[in-house]
Amino acid sequence: MKITKLSPQQKHIDRYSLDVDGEFYCGLDEALITELNLYVDKVINADDLKKIKEFDDYQKCLNKAFSLLSIRMNSESELMEKLKKRFEYKTINKVITRLKELSYINDQIFVKNWIENRSSNRGRFLLKKELMLKGIDRSLVDKYFEQIDPDLELAHARELVAKKHWPEMSEDETYQKIGGFLSRRGFDYETIRRVINENK
Repeated sequence: MKITKLSPQQKHIDRYSLDVDGEFYCGLDEALITELNLYVDKVINADDLKKIKEFDDYQKCLNKAFSLLSIRMNSESELMEKLKKRFEYKTINKVITRLKELSYINDQIFVKNWIENRSSNRGRFLLKKELMLKGIDRSLVDKYFEQIDPDLELAHARELVAKKHWPEMSEDETYQKIGGFLSRRGFDYETIRRVINENK
């Protein structure tokens, strides 16, 4: 088999079409042409073609991952789910491994950032639920919460209640309205009880 054509693609900058024995085989990045020393009239075999396809799939998957991570940080599981829509499991695993090596994926940092950015208006129950929906292991989430001062969560709950205008309420109404308000935001029973007692 022989490479019969390497031509720039009109719609994609830095992408080339590779023809083998007069027929289109695949598209590939310009950098990959240099890396694999590809040129017209080069004789290649089936293993070479397989490597070319694998290299290109890996590069496209890596580029897609970088694009997603440029929008916001993703958990490992979350990123894998997004990449599974377009790429094979083997390719995704190689990309995930590389991103970990480069520190673009780190679930511990993801948990820390997620909680720090959202804990002012959410309790730990809701935060845990959100993180587990992102594919984070529960033990990792629990470990992080063990390091957080419970009084900080209480302070956040107080601030949320203080910002909201409450009408005159009976004790039962206070439990019902303030309790329901904080419960929906994922605060635990003890935090809710303390805030309600302060607002009777």
